[in-house]
Amino acid sequence: MNKYFEKWIIDEIKKTEGVFTAREILDRIIDSKGNSVHIGDAYSATWVCKKHSKRVGRGLFVRR
Repeated sequence: MNKYFEKWIIDEIKKTEGVFTAREILDRIIDSKGNSVHIGDAYSATWVCKKHSKRVGRGLFVRR
């Protein structure tokens, strides 16, 4: 994962309302930026979501 991918995840978290999963965030990034093996995967997205949002269930997050 690179710093751009982490920034994109944080930006998507800020745009999201309600409950979301890391996979939904990843899908939105791939839709807007395109698919690349160098940007990251769902595990990286989960790590950033844990760091920048509140966990409410198994795999579920809400914005702080």
